Amino acid sequence: MLAGGIAHDFNNILCAILGSSEMALLKTRPGSQLYRDLNRIVLAAERGRALVDRMLAFSRGGVAERISVHVEEVVREALELLSGKLPPGITIDARLNAGRATILGDATQVHQVVMNLATNGVQAMTAGGVLRVSLNTTRYDAPRVATIGSVTADDYVVLEVMDHGIGMAPEAVDRIFDPFFTTKNMGVGTGLGLSVVHGIVMEIGGAIHMSSTLGHGSSFTIYLPRHFGCDGAQRRASGSSLPIQTEL
Repeated sequence: MLAGGIAHDFNNILCAILGSSEMALLKTRPGSQLYRDLNRIVLAAERGRALVDRMLAFSRGGVAERISVHVEEVVREALELLSGKLPPGITIDARLNAGRATILGDATQVHQVVMNLATNGVQAMTAGGVLRVSLNTTRYDAPRVATIGSVTADDYVVLEVMDHGIGMAPEAVDRIFDPFFTTKNMGVGTGLGLSVVHGIVMEIGGAIHMSSTLGHGSSFTIYLPRHFGCDGAQRRASGSSLPIQTEL
């Protein structure tokens, strides 16, 4: 009931944001910086509306529909949104090489995973630095060790987010996926970001491996089972791929 009530109230706010942004777009010259900024607002609000739908489904006891998601498109969108509000001295080095590879899941959930991991990485680099984000497709012929979940012999879309921030002590690493546990100062974080990542990755059927060294930064690797459609099955048989590399 609480989730449903919050979702309805949040949806009313999003309607005002979307309506105003779309009206402003009609009065803005296409291709201008303002037009691109307004487009980002619309995209973010649409993601928020999709999140509202998930909250409503949860309040009614429903299960989110799993569809084919082009992971690289979602990762690119999330990083573009994040890059517009980076603190001074921090840059993103994105190497996205998954092409049109897909997973079975929910685009909004993938967006949340990227935003939570990237935001945590940015906040950890208090003295500035480079946030490295990579996305690749990989086939493992033998099981691999993961911190949470299992990586069996199969095809995966692999997302890695690595920062050169303050890192974490071993006792903190053991608890980072616990709800409401945070190593950040009061008012900076809620302690829900990584628990959300954990829940989403487990729902998709993936795995998480992380490492962190105090004073040297942290690395999170997300393994998402790759989904092959008809065209994907042909590419898998021929061994061809569609690599794309991007730097933000």
